[in-house]
Amino acid sequence: MKKQAILITYTGTSCPHSKEAALTLLKREIAGQFPDFELREAFTSGRMIDTLKAVSGLEADSVEQALERAAADGIRRVVVQPLHLTRGTEYGKMACALRGQEWKFERVVLGEPLLSSEEDVAAVLEAAVQRTAAFDDGRTAICLVGHGSSMGMAAGADNIYIKIQQKLAQAGHENYYIGVLKGKPSYEDVQGKWKKGKEGARDKYQYRRVVLLPFMLAAGRHAKRDIAGEQAGAWKRCLEEEGYETVCIMEGLGQIRRVREIYAEHIRKAAVRL
Repeated sequence: MKKQAILITYTGTSCPHSKEAALTLLKREIAGQFPDFELREAFTSGRMIDTLKAVSGLEADSVEQALERAAADGIRRVVVQPLHLTRGTEYGKMACALRGQEWKFERVVLGEPLLSSEEDVAAVLEAAVQRTAAFDDGRTAICLVGHGSSMGMAAGADNIYIKIQQKLAQAGHENYYIGVLKGKPSYEDVQGKWKKGKEGARDKYQYRRVVLLPFMLAAGRHAKRDIAGEQAGAWKRCLEEEGYETVCIMEGLGQIRRVREIYAEHIRKAAVRL
């Protein structure tokens, strides 16, 4: 058995197949680039672990359980790589859990989340822009839609999205917008940006079409229900009720090669500290 492991952590899912494409590609990338490491995974959300078991009868490890299992299996060195986009609530829970388990190993190091540096943010945005470039005809608003956080500014969770909007504008992507399901910028905030005409007049039909791309690791339950769903409050339904043609690209960031490469780069930087 290999004596070192990479433990990938993410919030988890109650619909295991919804993350299959993004996670499968990401695991393949990591396994291919780090053949000397055993690859393991853990959920950071206890609620998701319980729901997965209740709905599908499947067991998933928490971070504590995954580390306990690794120690029992003889793993001595661990790179813990969060698949979270930012240092939000779930990242904080994972870091706290890690501090209580470090003593069981010779060495444990923590990798950075996806959007950890200015360079990371710029690279991820460029990858998202390339994925949606065919829609950018001047009459289409392209919206990247993230989870966000109910903690909002109190936890600094919204700052990254404000920075993303600024970077999109600075790069000349004037038809691109960022919004989140929880916190700011909200659905109303995003629409408020494009409804202002050149003279400050309200112009609802500055755009005829809106493209929605999940700014999430995978197009899971939130993407299917809250972005592309038909129920009240879903972004797609709200936009269509206002008269916009709406296109949903049901792919997560993990399906973009450049994004997977960034995660691998973060693991590589962490591994040199083992």
